[in-house]
Amino acid sequence: AARDAVLINPEDAAEMRLANGDRIALFNDTGRYVGRVFCAPIARRNLQMHWPEANCLLRTGVVETLSGIPSYNAQVRLEKL
Repeated sequence: AARDAVLINPEDAAEMRLANGDRIALFNDTGRYVGRVFCAPIARRNLQMHWPEANCLLRTGVVETLSGIPSYNAQVRLEKL
């Protein structure tokens, strides 16, 4: 998949009337990411993107307590472009 691919469950994509290759924007109070839909067998209601491209959606300073690894989880809104 291309570096701008946003992996999405095919059932979620169908519900949102999205098809492979559609341009979308993901955004939250931290940032905005523009990519393309790529249907893949991932858990429903989840998205998967490449790192570090999608870092703009992650809150700075939020880390896992014991390891100090950044939290790679974020809630976003999706908009078809």
